[in-house]
Amino acid sequence: MNETDFESLKLGCQGSMVLIAQKMLNSIGYQLEENGDFDIKMEQAVRDFQIDSNSLAVNGVIDSETMIAIDTAISLQKAS
Repeated sequence: MNETDFESLKLGCQGSMVLIAQKMLNSIGYQLEENGDFDIKMEQAVRDFQIDSNSLAVNGVIDSETMIAIDTAISLQKAS
């Protein structure tokens, strides 16, 4: 993923990229409604993920670094 091509996802965003992020977060144990709306529950889930990662800024925004970390977490889960 090219970091410069990734548009951050945050509270209030809607659409297919949000839906993909919801599905990704759900695949690693979060319980989000998969509706394509970045709501307050999704923001909290992103914050929780960022806290658990110990290496990301905790801001509730899915930027390129957070998306890469989510993708890595999915890969690690599949490998185990």
